[in-house]
Amino acid sequence: MYDEWPFFRVTIDLIEMVFAKGDPRIAALYDHLLVDQEKLKNLGEDLRRKYNETKALLLQVTVSLLRRAIRWNYWKMLFATSVSVCV
Repeated sequence: MYDEWPFFRVTIDLIEMVFAKGDPRIAALYDHLLVDQEKLKNLGEDLRRKYNETKALLLQVTVSLLRRAIRWNYWKMLFATSVSVCV
């Protein structure tokens, strides 16, 4: 799906960039220092939990893509090496 649907690929890449910039520990610190209402602290905890769930799912997608790319590059390199040795 990632390779065949450009919209999906761009969306995953953008989400990955957002997650690279985000840090839920900073949000937790802000909650601790600035939020008085328990109801709002619960909202922050819920958002951080969803952030971590989404990050885990994103890693499942991107790590499998990375493994596939590494495998492809390995076979490509192996083929190029075997062709150059035979010539």
